[in-house]
Amino acid sequence: MVFALALGIALFFFLPLAIASILQVEKDAFAFNLIAGAIRIAIFLGYVWVISLFGEFRRVFQYHGAEHKSIYAYENGEELTTDNVSRHTTLHPRCGTSFILIVVLVAILIYAVSDTIFALITGTPPTLPQRFAIHFSLLPLVAGGSYELLKLSGKTRDNRLTRLLIKPGLWLQRITTKEPSPEQMEVAIVALEAALGMSESRLSVKRTCL
Repeated sequence: MVFALALGIALFFFLPLAIASILQVEKDAFAFNLIAGAIRIAIFLGYVWVISLFGEFRRVFQYHGAEHKSIYAYENGEELTTDNVSRHTTLHPRCGTSFILIVVLVAILIYAVSDTIFALITGTPPTLPQRFAIHFSLLPLVAGGSYELLKLSGKTRDNRLTRLLIKPGLWLQRITTKEPSPEQMEVAIVALEAALGMSESRLSVKRTCL
């Protein structure tokens, strides 16, 4: 777990900063963070695409699609059956995949502001170690702000501007979600019902069916 966490920080956090520093655009805070953000997106897209080539992950992505379908049925007030669930799309605006994309975009703005403030106070742009420390310390703000934007996109999904803004996240979900089997939708229904605190007797019936 520690190794995976360290690898994630190095790959998705430190490496983009290092590459942007090599390109020598430190004096322009927005350009620097725009390049670093683009590199993060490229690394993430490459990572997702590579793991999607493995059969085991395709099954995971099918369960991911089943989860989205079942949530759509619940949000529309429908009975949670495989027939109702199957009619819905696997693409959902509040998906964690979309959240990651929002994080990258919000990070560009917040980190550009923080780098500008640092340069105004000190008279020089932050060095790579200083930039890493500042950006890492602001990660809770980036994640929290992104989460609120994700919730807002779900509440205003019928708005024309919102539909336009969430499209990139939905496009990305075409990689991370796949059409599930009826059995996988049953699993998603049971998981959702358990999360909603439905009666144990009803859940036991569904477990027997599985």
